Amino acid sequence: MQPWEATKKRAQESLAVWVRYVPDLRVGAEGPEVLEDNIARFEPLAQEVTGLQDAYDATLRAAQASLDKLKLLGVKVPPMIEAHLHDNEGLLEELRKIYRTAPRSEATILMRARELYPIWLLADEAMAAMVPSQPPITRRIQKVEHSAAMLKALLDGYSDLIKETSWQAKRLAASKAELRALTEATDVLNKRWFKVMDSAFDPGSDEHAALEGISTEPFAKVPVVLEIRSVKQGGLKGRQVLIRYAKTGGDHATRSFVKWQEVGVDTDFVNQEPLDKAGNALGPFEPGTELRIIAEVANSVGSRTSAPRSIVVAESIGTPSANPG
Repeated sequence: MQPWEATKKRAQESLAVWVRYVPDLRVGAEGPEVLEDNIARFEPLAQEVTGLQDAYDATLRAAQASLDKLKLLGVKVPPMIEAHLHDNEGLLEELRKIYRTAPRSEATILMRARELYPIWLLADEAMAAMVPSQPPITRRIQKVEHSAAMLKALLDGYSDLIKETSWQAKRLAASKAELRALTEATDVLNKRWFKVMDSAFDPGSDEHAALEGISTEPFAKVPVVLEIRSVKQGGLKGRQVLIRYAKTGGDHATRSFVKWQEVGVDTDFVNQEPLDKAGNALGPFEPGTELRIIAEVANSVGSRTSAPRSIVVAESIGTPSANPG
């Protein structure tokens, strides 16, 4: 159960007592209609957060996949050009300049890809001029042959993906903030109303007895939710799902698990393994597998789950050389 779900549950229990026993009671200026309105807002807002989270994750992964492809092409295509055109000293000299840029960061990956593009075009011209004429140089990634034109398209599209990722992050942050504010406001109203009821009616009265059916916070603390920070693909065969967690959270938990379901196969989060705060690696999975993933922390008092995250496992992009030239 996520924190907003626990607050909503208590609000529903409170509202039932409020409407039945003291419908005209107002806490300050707020009546039962305020609590009812808050309850109605939870589900649509939570669904909005989930949808925006999925959109952000998908855009972020698309940007990372694009960068990974650019890195792979920047590492693998130059040796192919060398091998095909070993006697073309002009091209070889340009390739030696490319090798000075080691693609180990976003900036250097993009720099090497930009440097490669015109050389790749010249290499294709040289291939076409052979007798007999030879086809352009390509490199297969995810079962698709990538050409110089596709390298250019990846370069041109990468900045747009970064802009879209930033925009999606802002929308997600705003929606999460709205859900947190609704949860806090509802929790405060719940507690204020309960305090009024507990003080206004004597033990033994129907009104006071009805309060016993409302969820209250026990002396021992429910664990603090541990959110999932990122869900990425990589690891074994490039088809594992790599989970990283927020730096804070999980306080008071005596046990914790990462749980997942295969969409279209499982009806709930029926798969689990112990949660490692340093990160978990699930799978490997077959390409096309869609997963929903949550982190659950629990103790003898109760449990809390993170917001669900989604990923569709794709074909592995591949791994460049450990020490690219």
